[in-house]
Amino acid sequence: MHLRFRHNDFPWNLRNFVHNEVDAFNFSADLRQVAPWNLSRWSHTDLPRLRQGRVGAQFWAAYVPCKSQWMDAVPLSLEQIDVVRRLVQQYPQYLTFATSAQDIVDAHKSGRIASLLGVEGGHSLGNSLAVLRTFYRSGVRYLTLTHTCDTPW
Repeated sequence: MHLRFRHNDFPWNLRNFVHNEVDAFNFSADLRQVAPWNLSRWSHTDLPRLRQGRVGAQFWAAYVPCKSQWMDAVPLSLEQIDVVRRLVQQYPQYLTFATSAQDIVDAHKSGRIASLLGVEGGHSLGNSLAVLRTFYRSGVRYLTLTHTCDTPW
């Protein structure tokens, strides 16, 4: 079995373009033909392209900007996690949530794209190990220590 894994900032586009409203657009459409997606130079994701690219597992990135550090990085990160979970629930015929290697294998066998979560940047933790544990319980399976900003640790 050959699977392709990708990291994707699409959740940030959902926040910016449709205010995290997953029912405000059709993810199974070619978004290159749909505003505001077609106007963005950095929006290259929709179900047709994921399927055409034979993406077997997708790491959806919960990204928040550095300016949120020391302010609202934690709730913004939780919103990103939530929007991914809702997107997966909205398209169960194409996507399935995954937190393990076996989940990825099962998704592949069922013809769906395994959807995994990652958090981009340790600043999203708000310096709290409790937040890290909460992210894990929410399905997050990777955290980059830094992204484009520093952390005090």
